[in-house]
Amino acid sequence: QSFGITVLSEDTKGCYAVRDSHITLFYMPHCPQFLYNNVLQTNWRNRKALHNLYFLGNSFEEYHDLTACSKENAQKTKFIALTRKLQIVRELDVIHAHNDEQQNKDKVSMLFM
Repeated sequence: QSFGITVLSEDTKGCYAVRDSHITLFYMPHCPQFLYNNVLQTNWRNRKALHNLYFLGNSFEEYHDLTACSKENAQKTKFIALTRKLQIVRELDVIHAHNDEQQNKDKVSMLFM
């Protein structure tokens, strides 16, 4: 809080409306796909909010690839798929070390408008 960061105290199941005037970072590593989808769906009609929305978590591209062949899962991740179709997500490679000998490269997703 001393950095001006607000940590949510209530579990909204990802249904959190982002304020237009604030950059909002969702720290969501290894969270279920529906949580990402709920954040996107809640803020989808507010372009200013989407512009200030960042995720530090799993790759939308990988989620899309995992759910593309299942209609049930595809419905649950509809907004993740839309970000890919509309090309409004930029994925960045992040390198992290598990120990001194092993490094992994993961992707994180960032919305941009």
